[in-house]
Amino acid sequence: MRESRELSCADMAERLVALYEQPFGSKRRGRYRISMKLVRSLIGRRRIWPEQIEALRRELYELGYLLLDLETYFVVVSQQTFVSYRRVNEAGLNAILDAPDVEAQAGAVPEGASDMTETAG
Repeated sequence: MRESRELSCADMAERLVALYEQPFGSKRRGRYRISMKLVRSLIGRRRIWPEQIEALRRELYELGYLLLDLETYFVVVSQQTFVSYRRVNEAGLNAILDAPDVEAQAGAVPEGASDMTETAG
């Protein structure tokens, strides 16, 4: 990277937002992922500490974006992306909480199956 100076979290957030608006990866603009290595290079540090990531996340949030830390890379996405997502209501939540446990049923031994294994052995 060209710069060796360390950027403030506000400057870093502004640059990440600018990337959001740049055309690349066959898209005019929008969400993207950026490697930890490139973030370190952009910020001008060899190591980024959790509190620095949190400060950057907060700066981006104030600008209307989310920073998702996925260990080896980050995802930057606009908060507006989630506006049209469907919302879970109480009835929907109760429907899955009251439903029988599908995984438990999948691992259960059918009635009479234990009798068959005893006689087969």
